[in-house]
Amino acid sequence: MPKLPHWGQRRVVGVDLGATAIKAVALDPSHQPPRLTGFSLVPLPAAAIREGELTDPKALAPSLRKAVRQASPHTRQIALAIPAAAAISRYLRVPAGLTDRAMAGHVALALDELLHQPRHTLYTDFRVASDPATVNSEVDVLLVATRRKLIDQRLALLRAAGLHGTLVDIEDHALARLHRRLPQAPASQTIGLLDAGQQSLRFSVIADEEPVHRQSQAFDDITDAEQWIVACRRAVAVYQGSHDARPLDGLHITGGRAHSSLCETLTDSLKLAVTMLDPLTRVTPSQHVDHAALNRASNRLSTATGLALHAGDPDAHWR
Repeated sequence: MPKLPHWGQRRVVGVDLGATAIKAVALDPSHQPPRLTGFSLVPLPAAAIREGELTDPKALAPSLRKAVRQASPHTRQIALAIPAAAAISRYLRVPAGLTDRAMAGHVALALDELLHQPRHTLYTDFRVASDPATVNSEVDVLLVATRRKLIDQRLALLRAAGLHGTLVDIEDHALARLHRRLPQAPASQTIGLLDAGQQSLRFSVIADEEPVHRQSQAFDDITDAEQWIVACRRAVAVYQGSHDARPLDGLHITGGRAHSSLCETLTDSLKLAVTMLDPLTRVTPSQHVDHAALNRASNRLSTATGLALHAGDPDAHWR
């Protein structure tokens, strides 16, 4: 991902570019837990975003500007994400105790071997994924890459909307960050995160607080609830059939099609604890926010909330 600077103002805005709407969440990270000061959902024209690609960034700019202004009128710096399916993730081991410059050198040497793509076509970033105190001589480094086109589209969208980006994250990492803030969530758990959107189903698995598995399915014609349940069960089955799958300790669902009856049905069919991933348990809504409207929209705000949490944490950049 491109390196983008943090900023000094208190409010941060996470923006989720969905298939049918832009979702924005504004947080004040100076409070603990962070205070949710505003949110918005702005509908998008049909086919404005296809499989993570922005078909016309300039045409999307007014919708993005409107979403950010409704969430936080005076904030111009925001956090965005790319789809998990568009990111390439690889782990490598490097000697412990390296400076940032020396670690960057090790990563650069490994890029061609790990990614098998021309380096000039990609944006890359990395961060240490293991606690240096727990290993003797080496640390795990998570390397992430994506096509430059996806990032450049988002930067062009920001410029057209008169906004500035503080970071570009990955959607499943934003959800993982939200999960890590669960009360009494053991780091050793293996948890499935099912994002049932209006036109897509995204499934990821978090183990030891890191995403280890991801799937994405696009649907244009599913309207029957039973078809969605079948799709959810299939996504879990695909993961459980992989050679390195760990047993799931639980499953959280979110997204525009997530609801309590889906939790009950999946709990019965999967023999697994299935609960809603409620972003409002990780933040405190301001008294000035329309609480009724927020509660109705909350299951669509998980990714945007995870992005805002990332943007509001000065120690949370990938490096």
